[in-house]
Amino acid sequence: MAKYTRVVKHIEAAFVRIMERDNVGEVNTRQIQANYNEHSRYGITTQRLTNLLQRRPQFAALRTETIRGTNRQVTYWKLADV
Repeated sequence: MAKYTRVVKHIEAAFVRIMERDNVGEVNTRQIQANYNEHSRYGITTQRLTNLLQRRPQFAALRTETIRGTNRQVTYWKLADV
């Protein structure tokens, strides 16, 4: 059994909740983290979330945007058809 399978299932559930609530096809990293932390007991760091999103085939990165006036970047994701 692969590591972090339970965490990945919670991330997928956060995707579905956000997409159904906002009626959108793509979700950014900040939205996923906020939803995950709101619905889980322990939460997740941005670094771990981004690492899992990049390495799992069920998530696909769409684009990355830089927030004006800062050095922060926001990446938009979607659930890939696996």
